[in-house]
Amino acid sequence: LREKLEKDFDEGTLYFEVGYNYLSVIFNPYDIEPYVAGQRFVDIPFAGNENMFNSRYLKAPGDYMVSIGNGYRFRSDILGDGVVDRINIYRDYCDEYDNFDALTFYINDQPVPKSFDIGDRCYDLETTYVHANGKDYIYITFWYDSDDTKTKVYSIDFNPDGYDPLAEDNPYGTVNEVGTIWKGLYGKITLNPMNMVLEEREDVIGTCFVTNRYYVGEDGLPVAEDDIYDFSSWNRLTTRKEITMKKVSQETRQVIEDYVVPEGTNLLMYYTDCASYVDFEIAGDDDTLLRMDIIKEIKGEGDWEYYMYYPVGAESFDELFSGISYAD
Repeated sequence: LREKLEKDFDEGTLYFEVGYNYLSVIFNPYDIEPYVAGQRFVDIPFAGNENMFNSRYLKAPGDYMVSIGNGYRFRSDILGDGVVDRINIYRDYCDEYDNFDALTFYINDQPVPKSFDIGDRCYDLETTYVHANGKDYIYITFWYDSDDTKTKVYSIDFNPDGYDPLAEDNPYGTVNEVGTIWKGLYGKITLNPMNMVLEEREDVIGTCFVTNRYYVGEDGLPVAEDDIYDFSSWNRLTTRKEITMKKVSQETRQVIEDYVVPEGTNLLMYYTDCASYVDFEIAGDDDTLLRMDIIKEIKGEGDWEYYMYYPVGAESFDELFSGISYAD
């Protein structure tokens, strides 16, 4: 094995993955065992092998996130007992187009004996492993043809003794659905569950998406740091007529005075509380922040409930602006 590692390292063909507290070397079939054994992983924990690794990798953070992407496998020494645990997530396909409407979890190659319904069928997912507040979760964001996204949060509760052959659910632990949020993780580099960015569709003016910073609460669900959302896309609007808005302080976001915006002014949607106002910047003028008051109304009932937004003092945003984007 040592000769194989040294040879692959020298030739630049050594494949490996780094967990939060271990290094896993990946061997293809035939490398170290017969082909029937398949791809093999050799896990080298940081603990006990400190002389092999750069010191910056040796201490695992208390809270962390690992992006699994649209894959289905996560491997880590979750219990800190020197044994690498495996979590596999399989899609339950429901049509010939590879759409799926349920998931099945495996812990250490043992199935959790219940399938988790995800509601409407979707075509892809993004998976993130989250360790926060001493607990373990899987965040799975689902993608739909409507461009809507929702994230389901599942708790992973491992048996403290590692293996319980008498357990009713799974000898290694259980999986439970914690809740659903109509948001998705924003960006690919989120590593801190106490400072993560989530994106959601919120059609304040036309079709648009907003982001905010969140931390993982004690129940595993994300909690917003405040009620100020950034528009994740720079929607440029042009005023159709003269509009009176309010000038807002960049530092305190408090209203300073009324401000008359001339017809033909290009504005960038900047901030909103998704309830009572939208803040704009004048294109090319980073120093001027303008606020428009809006009204939020709830329409529909139950599962069909949705929100509509209107500008104060006008029938619609189309009356005030051109350039508003709408989903097909």
